[in-house]
Amino acid sequence: MERVKQRLHDRQSRNDNSGSFGPELVKLIAKRSKPGELWDWLVVRSRDNARLIMTQEIDWIQGSGVYVTVHVGDEKFLYRSSLATVVSRLDPFRFVRIHRSSIVNLRSIALLERRSHGEFEVTLKDGTRLTMSRSYRNDVETMLGQNL
Repeated sequence: MERVKQRLHDRQSRNDNSGSFGPELVKLIAKRSKPGELWDWLVVRSRDNARLIMTQEIDWIQGSGVYVTVHVGDEKFLYRSSLATVVSRLDPFRFVRIHRSSIVNLRSIALLERRSHGEFEVTLKDGTRLTMSRSYRNDVETMLGQNL
């Protein structure tokens, strides 16, 4: 936020009005201003009940067709939705896609280990090992603000 404030201040002091500032940031703020646009809770239904899962407790999500498996600690929950839909509704400052079939909570990552051809092995705090494909590496680096 400090960098954003500084950038706005610098732009105003130069009277630089060319282009728009952070269209993606504006979209994110708009999503945050509407309740339910970004999920804080995930409602998982099974037979006669509905379980509320706080999204911040989710370690990772695995996609498979029109279903995803939500991993929370030692528990797994099946949720009917595509991975693309789920990732679009999760907080982009907390969750990042690391593979075409995997989304990870950044706070659950314990270790990133370099593999061949630009891929990484992601080890979560619970010991789960996932593959980060090179096509999603830039997204992770952007989220971390650092190169891997």
